[in-house]
Amino acid sequence: MRQPELTARAFDEEGFYKSATRSKPADPDDLGAGFDFDGRIAEDFKLASGTWVSVGPLRARFIAACAPLVRDVVIAGINRDELSALVVLDLDGCRLINPTLPSDDLAAIAATP
Repeated sequence: MRQPELTARAFDEEGFYKSATRSKPADPDDLGAGFDFDGRIAEDFKLASGTWVSVGPLRARFIAACAPLVRDVVIAGINRDELSALVVLDLDGCRLINPTLPSDDLAAIAATP
């Protein structure tokens, strides 16, 4: 579905995408090092169906249900049909479950059943 007016509103006057999340530099002296998630500007949102998603309680229940494997989660899905989640693993918690996990290979840790 192409909606140029809606697309235009998603960008600011300088052409940058307007996100509902805050971020901060991983290293303030080296912006090339990337950015870390620093919270949401507006926490709750609606799905395309009109259903409100109350992110705070959902986030807390998600983390509790996945303990000790998940340190944090970002819930997304504004104006979408489905929710999605960006999960931040708790590496120490993962090692409690499986002490043989590598200490320096995040991809291997995340791929381990």
